[in-house]
Amino acid sequence: MLNKSNHLTNKEYEIMKILWDSDRPLLISEILPKADNIADNSLHPMIKKLIKNGFIKVVGNVRVVKTTSRLYAPAISVDEY
Repeated sequence: MLNKSNHLTNKEYEIMKILWDSDRPLLISEILPKADNIADNSLHPMIKKLIKNGFIKVVGNVRVVKTTSRLYAPAISVDEY
């Protein structure tokens, strides 16, 4: 559940903005090219933190080549934030 005392860092806000601006859930591989200031190895921990804090939710899985990847969507709207 979203805690009102949780505030997004600049990089977390950048991830959220990408998800808010998308018209569909995104894979991490789709978020990464749009996140200019975020390194590859930083994105996964930030996504996990955003899920834990109630900003993002996993809405499904999709088969990508030989692996299954998660689809991510915002759990709150920009107005709720």
